[in-house]
Amino acid sequence: MVSGTLPIIDQTAGSSVRRWTTGIFFAIALLLGGGSMYAAPGATAIIQLAAVVALAVSVATAGRIDIDRQARAAVALLVLVALLVVVQLVPLPANLWRSLPGHALAAGIRDLVGAGALPHALSLDPDATRATGLAMLPAAAAFVCGLYASGNARRMLLLVIIAFAGFDLILGMLQFATGGQFSLYPGSFHNGRALGVFANRNQNAMLLIIAPLLVAAYLRAEPTGRWIAFGRPLVFGALILFLVGVLATSSRAGLVLAALSGIGVLVIVASRGADFNRTRGTAAAVGLVVLIAVVSLIMLSDNRVAQSVLTRFDTAFDDQRFQIWPNAIYAAKQFMPWGSGLGTFDAVYRTLEPLDTVGEFYINHAHNEYLEIAIEAGIPGLILVGLFLILFASRIFTEFVSRRGQVLNPVATAAIFTLLILLLHALVEYPTRTPTLGVVFGFACALLYAPARPRRVAGG
Repeated sequence: MVSGTLPIIDQTAGSSVRRWTTGIFFAIALLLGGGSMYAAPGATAIIQLAAVVALAVSVATAGRIDIDRQARAAVALLVLVALLVVVQLVPLPANLWRSLPGHALAAGIRDLVGAGALPHALSLDPDATRATGLAMLPAAAAFVCGLYASGNARRMLLLVIIAFAGFDLILGMLQFATGGQFSLYPGSFHNGRALGVFANRNQNAMLLIIAPLLVAAYLRAEPTGRWIAFGRPLVFGALILFLVGVLATSSRAGLVLAALSGIGVLVIVASRGADFNRTRGTAAAVGLVVLIAVVSLIMLSDNRVAQSVLTRFDTAFDDQRFQIWPNAIYAAKQFMPWGSGLGTFDAVYRTLEPLDTVGEFYINHAHNEYLEIAIEAGIPGLILVGLFLILFASRIFTEFVSRRGQVLNPVATAAIFTLLILLLHALVEYPTRTPTLGVVFGFACALLYAPARPRRVAGG
């Protein structure tokens, strides 16, 4: 071989192992990860173990693979997030720890039990912080596995999520039609609505409005063109069908953000290069649309469904979130600049909650991820959020501004709209704290960057 040539090293058997372990991890996390506090014993541990295995395999078999150089900043940010967890667990001298803002009450309790002179981690509850760090594993693993996945592997993972969303939609409609008889989490406060594999209707609505984006991206990115014959009717049919499922959840956030999903689908389908105008298969596509229309009419014919959704919008400003947020802002100020520790919101909020707002149910989250991060991670956490938003904005600029006049990348476009939906929903909820949506979030972050490719090495 002539020196200086750059042959491509073929993928090793490791690529097959990586693809299978990642696919199995996705399937496990998607199926078992929607229960949150209602999850079956051991489900969380199984998901985290699968995440560790998939992450380890992806890294161990990555020796001959190059990832997108622009993704290195995102990997560095992920390392900083892990470092934040570690720093919050480092023992501090007792005098330093008790001098931290917001720690006076906890220091007084430690004095009462004779532990006041002992070192303590920055976090008020190191066990909760460790648990929160482990809870980040599914999203982190989905991101890393997605980065190291080839284009074909990414399409396979897209198909896994789409198929799962279809299963979730069917299950949710059965739950809705039977008053919750098929609910996986009968103890859920939202039981009786279309919950799918989730315990929370809002989180189910997020998956359902993201699914049409992934369908459009998959069809546009499919290299064989075998789905082109169905064209636009298939994409918009999927959009309508999933939106019917969103309606059955009665999620206000889902219905509002569904508009963003629709815009994203239009951008993907209407972007230059979308050859969705062929007439082959038109009869099948029309039949599918008719079926969707019939299902939609059946759903909407029950006026009680529409009435219940509209009633929820009428009472939006009576939502308990408007009582939680002022207290959460106060808590964030008390623990600035270092925070109370990841996973400690529940305990912190109970010490600051006014008695006139105490009700039948306790508050386990701020229902605003940015506020909760401010409380638990302080200025360092907010800086990490800011860095993420900067990276995200740079990818939006790359895709929609610097590529002007070129064909949009359908997969990256779907990822952008997916992340926009989840980031906006995080203003009123905590979507990515469930492993199911955490995996979707992490994978979407990976899809912002080019697929992995075999490494080129100099011949000799």
